Amino acid sequence: MVAEDGFVNVAGQVLKSRAEFQALQTRTHSMQFKQSVRTVTGTDIKFITPDIAIAHVSWGMRGDKDPDGTARKPRNGVMIQVLVKRDGKWTVVAAQNTAKGPVTLGVCCACLGRDLARAEAVAPGTLRLKFEQL
Repeated sequence: MVAEDGFVNVAGQVLKSRAEFQALQTRTHSMQFKQSVRTVTGTDIKFITPDIAIAHVSWGMRGDKDPDGTARKPRNGVMIQVLVKRDGKWTVVAAQNTAKGPVTLGVCCACLGRDLARAEAVAPGTLRLKFEQL
């Protein structure tokens, strides 16, 4: 199930197609996520209609690295998915992934050819960004 109409990753990068999503996954899984383990720790689903649902999928991640190869600390997050049932099959049509607590955004910023960005949650809904050159 890959978002076909839009996916927003933990760095806020908007991927507008399945091809963009797959290209990013190929790049990041060749190094940063090569040895990572992502575990689903909980799922809450609300049906809007019999054929439309919103899922909050809690997750944990360990074993991934920053673009420079530095190991990251294990972390948790939640992905919100909008699902539509088409021809009897559920498909994710849009999703947003959010990390909980302090977060390193280097993976996606590096994929865009930008400086490494580190974000720290300083208050609910507020991040402090620090940019470093790669």
